[in-house]
Order: sequence, then structure tokens, then C-alpha cells
Amino acid sequence: MAVPDPEPLPVLPPPPPLLPLRVRLARGETVPMLLFAAGGEAFVTPLSDVREAVDAPVLHPLPGASGAGLGGLALRGDVLPVTDPGAVLGVGPALGGAALVTAGAHPLVLLVDDVLDAVAVSPGDVRPLPGALTADGLLLGAVPAGPRLAAVLDLPPLLAALDLSR
Repeated sequence: MAVPDPEPLPVLPPPPPLLPLRVRLARGETVPMLLFAAGGEAFVTPLSDVREAVDAPVLHPLPGASGAGLGGLALRGDVLPVTDPGAVLGVGPALGGAALVTAGAHPLVLLVDDVLDAVAVSPGDVRPLPGALTADGLLLGAVPAGPRLAAVLDLPPLLAALDLSR
């Protein structure tokens, strides 16, 4: 007796792209965020923008690296460019205790001090920042993070400001 061929699994369409963070918050969406420290300050960014976090990355020099580029990180057979977001964010240089690998077709590694926690941020949690701090479009506000506030970082504009946008 012959075994019938199994029916093929349906092909699922790719998920729709996520809306920009400011739109998601304006719609009242609670957004899962990653809390991290960079240059001695606390930040949160959507978990969907981060592919993974790496402890104490070992950086390798890259020929021709300049500007914000610090070198490369060998990760699963790829060498990804590493940058310190401190200058663009107006904070000190990152200590390099951890790194965030951005999601997307062309991942980039952001050197940070430490990855602290995953938190859910609802629009009611976000407090306004002084006008000068939001003019660049990188920071959308601040949220309570334990005893201090964490700046809400919109990652795509940061990558554009680093001139390493995807």
C-alpha cells in the first residue's frame, strides 16, 4: 500500500513591516523595548529593531574604517561594522561591555556599556523631553527606568545620523 504524498504546507506571506516607533506610540500601542546603557546614560529602543545582544565583543580593525566606525565584529561567519553611537547621542563613548546587533537586511553593531532589561513601554509612560533634545528626531521622550529616566531612542534615525542607514 502506497503512502499518499503529504499535502504541501501553505506558504505564509512575510509579516508586514513594523510601523515607525513614533506612529506605534501615537496609536496607543504598548511596545516591547530593550533597556541599555551607552555613554553612562540609559536608553530604550524597540526590541524589534535589535537582532541580538552580545556580551563584551571583540573588535577587529577594518581597512578604511573612519568616522564613527570602530572596526568589525565577527559573528556567525559575517564581519559586521561596529560603531559607537555616543557622539551622535550627545553622551560619552561606550565602555564596550556589550553590543547590540541591529535587525534588518544590513545589520550593524552598536557598541554600548551594558544591556539591562526588556521592558514594555506604553504611550502613557513616555514623558516629553526639552525641545532641543527632540529636534534631531532621535529621541522621542523619556520613560521611568528604575530610579532614573531612560531616553526613548528611535533606532532608524540614529543609523541615518551615523550615515550607516540600511
